[in-house]
Amino acid sequence: MTDIPRTPLLLGLAGLVPLLWGALSATMPGLFDIGIETVGPRFMGIYLLNFYGTVLLAFMSGILWGFAGRADGPVAGPA
Repeated sequence: MTDIPRTPLLLGLAGLVPLLWGALSATMPGLFDIGIETVGPRFMGIYLLNFYGTVLLAFMSGILWGFAGRADGPVAGPA
């Protein structure tokens, strides 16, 4: 096994920040109140989780369509 390169590792971990913040602010009322005052309601709790999840779903769907467009033969499906 080789080590994970530092830059992809940091970018991957940075992608977890919105999910962790959304989950924590949705389950901890005190954190939710502090967050409302500092960053506003759009970046709190379930709203953030819904928005970020939608963005991730759209990104992953684009990747799947990209792979499907490159497929040849029986893997490509009906023409």
